[in-house]
Amino acid sequence: MRAAADPTIPPEGASVPAGVEWDAIRTPRPMGLAALRRLSAPEGAVLVDPVGRALFFFVRPGTAQNWCLPLTVALGKGHLVELPPGGRDRPPGAYWLAASTCLVLTLARPLHLALRAVLTSMHSTEESS
Repeated sequence: MRAAADPTIPPEGASVPAGVEWDAIRTPRPMGLAALRRLSAPEGAVLVDPVGRALFFFVRPGTAQNWCLPLTVALGKGHLVELPPGGRDRPPGAYWLAASTCLVLTLARPLHLALRAVLTSMHSTEESS
């Protein structure tokens, strides 16, 4: 979702408080990548943390307050997220799936539905094994 004034990504990267311009949803990397494939139009910035093997999706502030989905962590007020420089699109360190200077937000509802579908798929695969 592209807003009139998307938050900017610090060119040098920075530790930024969540809950002000955005909240972040952290997922295990495989789950996040599977959810991206399910989204009809991946629209928001996605941060890759290779050390923590996680993806971070950025959503409207306040989303974390009511977020409840297994294997995901909602980061809102009181949390810091280490943002890599806006142009970094590969390791070393954390990087963006698509380099940008703005932090475009993802719509929370489609993200939640995509992640839930991935969880359901993972669960049904485990049961059939």
